[in-house]
Amino acid sequence: PSSAGNDATPPIEFVLIGGTDRDALHDPRSCLIGGGWTIESDRSEPLTVGAVDLPAHSCRIVNPTLPDKPAYDMLYIYVVDGKVIESATQIRAQLLASALIGKKNTPVYYLRFLRPVDQSDQAKNGAPEDLRRFAGTMWQELALTK
Repeated sequence: PSSAGNDATPPIEFVLIGGTDRDALHDPRSCLIGGGWTIESDRSEPLTVGAVDLPAHSCRIVNPTLPDKPAYDMLYIYVVDGKVIESATQIRAQLLASALIGKKNTPVYYLRFLRPVDQSDQAKNGAPEDLRRFAGTMWQELALTK
């Protein structure tokens, strides 16, 4: 565990949300903004796992309404029916298409990796390497794609 005064990296939080219908997932940006967070530099940033580049998103979130104005680096990935999907709009389109053609119970997943920004991260762009390594390892262990 990391504690004040040592050189350990900040802890990483991992959340996996899954379901089987179009109401199971939503764009995390909607929740964050609704909760008072601002999103800085939200962008596609492929996550390299082995020889594969996964379409992932990376951003920094800050909550100016809370004491100490906490900031976090976040990396997130969507999976629909065993395929990594680039955007929330594509997820909704995939699920709607599945519903229209009668394909029920399409598995959908949202993976979020989050860690507090530390002083060494302040000037950096992109997800920190420790966050990317952890996300890559979890991705391999979960094996959510076909």
